[in-house]
Amino acid sequence: MNFVRINGLLVVHLKDPRSTKPSTRELYELGKVNDPVVERIIEAFQRKLIGSPFRSQVNGLGFFLRPFGVFLNSWIADSSKKTVDFDLASWQACVCDFAVWWLVREDSKATLATRCGVWQKVVIPFFEYLQEEDILPFGLVFPKLKLPKEQSSFNPRQPKLIGEPSAMAVTEEHVVEKAPIDRTLAGPVFWRGDAQYLDEIETTLRQRDAFLASALDDYWLKLVKDYRTGQRLKRQVSEAEWQTQEAAGDWAYGYATKAGITCDGPKAGRRMPLCTPLNPRGHVWLLRFLQHFLLGLEDANDFNLKAIQTHPAVCVSCFKHPRRTPIEPLRRLTALSSEQFDVIPTAAFFWRFFGLLSMLDMAVAITILIREHPNWTPEAIAGAKLLDAHGKSYLLITDSTNPAAIFSVDKPRAGSRKYAILSKRSIRVVRHLLRATAPVRDVLRRSGHPHWRYLFLGYMRHKGLGHPSSIPSRLLNRRDMVEASLVRFYPNLTQAGLGVGTLDFSKVRATQGVLAWFDKGSVKAVKQRLGNSYRVSIEHYIPEPLLAAWNERIIRRFQNTLVVLAAAEEDYLLEVVDMPSLEDLHRFLVQLVYELPPGRSPIAERIQAKFGERYRIEGAESQNLKNKKKTPAESLHVRLNPSCIALLLAYRQWAKTQLSPAMQQQADRQTGLTPEHFIDLAGMLQSAARSNQIGKDLSRVLNVKLLRQQFAQAEPKVAALVAQLDKKSLTFEGKIRERCS
Repeated sequence: MNFVRINGLLVVHLKDPRSTKPSTRELYELGKVNDPVVERIIEAFQRKLIGSPFRSQVNGLGFFLRPFGVFLNSWIADSSKKTVDFDLASWQACVCDFAVWWLVREDSKATLATRCGVWQKVVIPFFEYLQEEDILPFGLVFPKLKLPKEQSSFNPRQPKLIGEPSAMAVTEEHVVEKAPIDRTLAGPVFWRGDAQYLDEIETTLRQRDAFLASALDDYWLKLVKDYRTGQRLKRQVSEAEWQTQEAAGDWAYGYATKAGITCDGPKAGRRMPLCTPLNPRGHVWLLRFLQHFLLGLEDANDFNLKAIQTHPAVCVSCFKHPRRTPIEPLRRLTALSSEQFDVIPTAAFFWRFFGLLSMLDMAVAITILIREHPNWTPEAIAGAKLLDAHGKSYLLITDSTNPAAIFSVDKPRAGSRKYAILSKRSIRVVRHLLRATAPVRDVLRRSGHPHWRYLFLGYMRHKGLGHPSSIPSRLLNRRDMVEASLVRFYPNLTQAGLGVGTLDFSKVRATQGVLAWFDKGSVKAVKQRLGNSYRVSIEHYIPEPLLAAWNERIIRRFQNTLVVLAAAEEDYLLEVVDMPSLEDLHRFLVQLVYELPPGRSPIAERIQAKFGERYRIEGAESQNLKNKKKTPAESLHVRLNPSCIALLLAYRQWAKTQLSPAMQQQADRQTGLTPEHFIDLAGMLQSAARSNQIGKDLSRVLNVKLLRQQFAQAEPKVAALVAQLDKKSLTFEGKIRERCS
């Protein structure tokens, strides 16, 4: 961090570790204050943040020094508050006025809660540091800007789960089209029971997560296939053939005439370069030329399209126009479909075969790693390094009988590194990243570029080779024609609810935390999965998305209850309620009759008066049900065996992802059992094994101690059983059979 005055302007130069050029910030208002106290504040600010991460320095400038300079300049210029000696009384008045200005400042769009939070966490600590540096006098009282803590900080404009779009701000003139009820989460699910409602959320979330995983795996598999195809094509031009061509110095394929291409000489017609699309081996020579060009670079910034196009072996407009680039042979060899080929730009398509990573490739790799290891944050993965400053590798390979890869990333806010044993999918991703970035890494290291230690390296368009300063998550869901995105490669993602504004790195990570909560039913599992504390997991990952949807369900049920009471005798009742069919309306009314007994509230009295006689079932009172004896057919005995429990848990996970809600409720013809029975049974046993408090009635029929022991032995077997179930399919009768290869 370096403060410089240029032509009366105060400029700050910050060293960005992910950029080759220093980041510049202007402090125009603070630079106009000519006072020794301001110079001492700047020096103290520089001492406090020296050695801090780049993001902390930027936040310190934006949250404290710049706004304080704006206020101080206007405060001193005010004739009624202008003073020469900053004594205790003057500083106290300055601090109090600054607090008021901070709350009502017009140059910020932050909410009141955000302003109060930044004041307490950033501004006051800086003021206290200035007191320690003997710049501000002791005895100052700093205003405490604290707001009552909200029960939920859920922001509808920033949903945290995949598939959830942001709330759209509308005006009075804006026309909002209502989506069909049966296509949104806000449809019939709101009229089902509590357990069915949560199961619907879990099923929808798992299906979206599985669909996203399928698209990511398909993209990465095709990327690796194209890379291997490019490596085979490079070897078609041997080193001896290349040296012969280079020694000859003639990079012409031939000369175009009216009769065709001839080799008679320049006078015969227009010269055609060796890598022209008219050459059947033009794509092979272009790949070989790029390899030679990359290995001969002394500066990574010299790798750009302009430098490549100036070579006599390459067409002038190569990589800009498909007709000037030999991509037709590659089009027949690529693993991409014809629709995906039409989406990808010409240069990016050629880089796939050459081995250079594009921004979309990096974004897909980050998404895969986040999904596999959500204890890593998106920022930590994007800025991951392979080696430290001393040359020690962050990628460790164990030497056991079953070797595993361990990788760690830096989390500056946590003040430590986060380790993870790479899964098979992550190992495939990291392996390809290492081999694809190896030539670029050698060039960067040879030229003394500071980015050669980063994991993600590629072509940065106008910046040459290196590490991008940021990898935006908009590359996953952009639908414009500016650049390729994952949604444009796989349009079915939009149909699955993963369209524009519903998919980014943070949502993928938060989704894994919620799925861990559904799997284990424990906040501890979420804490271990995300690598956060209990408080962070509870406040920001588990209750927030679920409670937001649950609160929406309560509100919608209450609103429709009032609508039903108001239009109970009308013919248009089904049209005004938010339900798709008459069956759902009857189900909703039955729930109201039994969930709102007489005497609970005035609304309950009205419900019973209008619908009680119609929907109440004789003999269904709780007392009758309590005294009723269970028949043998209504009892279910489960043998506590680790294999049986593991198979039951595996079936639950598999059914949640592979079976639709309708198939989960399909009954067997002989037994009358449905997949939902086994799903609920597995969930009940799982909750009983992990819960510290179990009711007396349940503890009488369950051997809880033995259940927990068998459960611990069954959990390691679940993953293998799920993989076996993935190879199965359902017949039309609902029976599981082997899939045909």
